[in-house]
Amino acid sequence: MDSLHSGLKAKSFDKKGKTIEARYCYSTGKLATKGCPKTAVAVYIPGTVPEHCPSHGGGGTPATSGTTSAATTTPAA
Repeated sequence: MDSLHSGLKAKSFDKKGKTIEARYCYSTGKLATKGCPKTAVAVYIPGTVPEHCPSHGGGGTPATSGTTSAATTTPAA
């Protein structure tokens, strides 16, 4: 996706309702841990947040991100 979006301006969108913004592991798609070498941010609907990445260690310790439109949270595994 990086090459697809290269040269484009970043855009934001209105977060309506209850959503969870969290970092995910770029290679596994699971929630990022401190051991994940490359991460990105995604927005999830409550109940759809994936489990923590099992591939890069970190013992399920979340990477530093995790907010909702209403409050700050660390999504549970």
